[in-house]
Amino acid sequence: MNCVVDCAATRAVVSHARTLGMTRLLAIVSPGNDSSSRLLEKLGFAVSAIIRVSAPEPHFARLKALAAGLVEVREAHHVTGPDSLVLKVSAVSVGHLESVIEQLGRYGTPTTAVILSSPVRGRAVQEPAKPADRARPMLKSLASGRPEGRVRARGR
Repeated sequence: MNCVVDCAATRAVVSHARTLGMTRLLAIVSPGNDSSSRLLEKLGFAVSAIIRVSAPEPHFARLKALAAGLVEVREAHHVTGPDSLVLKVSAVSVGHLESVIEQLGRYGTPTTAVILSSPVRGRAVQEPAKPADRARPMLKSLASGRPEGRVRARGR
């Protein structure tokens, strides 16, 4: 790969995407395509992943301290269930991500999912919509003596 030409062409594409207002780009590289992976590393593309870590209780404090100290960890959540922590991480390459996973593996069992896309991002918490109060019309109709709809009485 001629990096002078390829890097310049790719930088031009990235620059044009930014002028169009795009804030995220997705690059898909086939496994084993090392030259394209190196190009994306040079351009600053990141590999993002969710890593769930299940750790025995005696190792949890060290795992939490490690996660807090890793610059690749963008979010860390102590959760219920079989996992101890759920982490959102970003790395500059798959190899870099692998080294983060190996570090976490010293204190627990990591399970990793690479993020391909994020269809919902950064949503603020809002009050849930109140369900329609369906009991009120029936109560009003019963109070007025005019039931809405027919009600069948079953006898024995």
